[in-house]
Amino acid sequence: MTPLVEQSHPWEDADLSQAISFLTAGRCPRWETFSLTYLLPQYLCLYKLCELNWLPGFHVDAMIKKRLRFLFAFVRNKAIDFGRLVYDQVVEMCRDSEADKKIVLPNFIYQTLILQREILALPGDEPLIGEPHRIEGVEADLSLRRGRRGRINSESG
Repeated sequence: MTPLVEQSHPWEDADLSQAISFLTAGRCPRWETFSLTYLLPQYLCLYKLCELNWLPGFHVDAMIKKRLRFLFAFVRNKAIDFGRLVYDQVVEMCRDSEADKKIVLPNFIYQTLILQREILALPGDEPLIGEPHRIEGVEADLSLRRGRRGRINSESG
């Protein structure tokens, strides 16, 4: 059974009209008259990045509103718990296992698994439950070595 995602993110409570007005530089004051073409070029570029990487999904009104609120928080340097955002998306994706869809943020998840380290409990934290399970890469991953700056380099060359 998949856990439920019950809490909303703080940025999801942002006033949509304020977000639209800000992201369009006042050219569009509210949702009813909004079109993505009203976004300033830099925000349209960020919107596309958001759509493909951070909040993928169908072009339904609810998803567009969610992305606009996210961008509004992002460009105004508001706190965004990206780890929780990823977790919530993976849980939502798991809930409907019958659907034919691509996994969200595959590179991010892969890098997290490859670079995982033991996480120690901080003083005052609840005791850890169970033992961590290391996830080992496939043989193809073993043929790669890390360079000076942590980049993956192929042995051929």
